[in-house]
Amino acid sequence: MKKIILILIFIIVLLLLDNIQALLFNNSPIIKIRTYLDNNSYVDKGLFVNTYYCYNSDSASNIKGTKYECVKEREIDNMKVVINNKEYDVILEDNDTVNDLIKLLPLKVSMNELNGNEYYYYLDKSIRSNSNNYDIKKGDIMLYQDNCIVIFYKNVKTSYNYTKIGHINNLLDYEDDKIEVLFK
Repeated sequence: MKKIILILIFIIVLLLLDNIQALLFNNSPIIKIRTYLDNNSYVDKGLFVNTYYCYNSDSASNIKGTKYECVKEREIDNMKVVINNKEYDVILEDNDTVNDLIKLLPLKVSMNELNGNEYYYYLDKSIRSNSNNYDIKKGDIMLYQDNCIVIFYKNVKTSYNYTKIGHINNLLDYEDDKIEVLFK
């Protein structure tokens, strides 16, 4: 009877150590069940710890019951912008700002002119940003702060910081007080 109790204690300690090492070192538990997720990701489920392996090489070990989701791949790689009924292709940046903006599409807005070089629109909510100083080119689509989309219709040197969203090639000259824009 003592042998059985010692064997059970040994197995329990082994299972605990396995899950502790998975949690501390971000490894899969040795004793696990692998479940594949929908986006080339999978989770190794241990007794107390789940380890997620995401398509983008991220991984995370969490105690069971803790919610974790792999960041989804961007669902689209291009975007179109319609300005006053003229459609343009947008070359998108690969950043969190673009990923957040895509979730808001389609987005139809009236953009106001400012400074003789840009049109702007304040979103109803903030999106992630990573501002830097750029030499701005005609056709650049930027995010100012964390909620203002800006389309530049002239080249600009500025001390303001922006997060780059993308670029419109061959943008026509617009100098109206307001433009109607559909991001799709």
